[in-house]
Amino acid sequence: PIFVDGNWWGVIGFDDCVREMPWSQAEIHAMQAAAGLLGAAIKRQLADEALRASEGKFQTTFHQTLVPMAIGRVSDRLILDVNVAFCNLTEYSLEEVINHTGKQLNLWVNQDEYEKHRELLLKQTFIREMKSMYRKKSGQIGVVLLSVASIKIKNEDCLLYTLYDITKMEDLLNELKDKNNELERFTYTVSHDLKAPLVTLGGFAGFLERDIQMG
Repeated sequence: PIFVDGNWWGVIGFDDCVREMPWSQAEIHAMQAAAGLLGAAIKRQLADEALRASEGKFQTTFHQTLVPMAIGRVSDRLILDVNVAFCNLTEYSLEEVINHTGKQLNLWVNQDEYEKHRELLLKQTFIREMKSMYRKKSGQIGVVLLSVASIKIKNEDCLLYTLYDITKMEDLLNELKDKNNELERFTYTVSHDLKAPLVTLGGFAGFLERDIQMG
């Protein structure tokens, strides 16, 4: 019998159609070994097919998703692949990005954020939604939530970068913060302007009170 992952897959055997053939113990062991090797080869083939199917699904999802994504090699930080959404976000073409690092492309705006991202990856091999500034090819600055996961590409240690652009949200929050500050200044000014006549009226009331008491 041939077993693959503990499950019966088939049989291997030899038949003599003319006469009954005796089998020695050595021949039986040889056939058992051959069945074991065949089962292992079938297991590897099935695993390879499953891996290729999984990689195909990953590549399809990677390139068709609207979320900007990039794959970088751990050993030298070179970018191995990016999707169309990443190119649209950064304004770089695929050819301009491949085999370059994020630092070479000047994508990182803040050196401290770059060092923080490297330290986190050394400690825990992943990052979840780290707010970072990035620079487009045109020089325009944006803000993203950066997530990083460890993956294997052809037995090489790689990193999958996912970027969620929150530039518009950050602009709106900053605008709201400015409006709140302006409102606070206005409130303080109005409060101060209202206090001045009240203090004056209070003074006059005090004079009147003394006049009445003296009269």
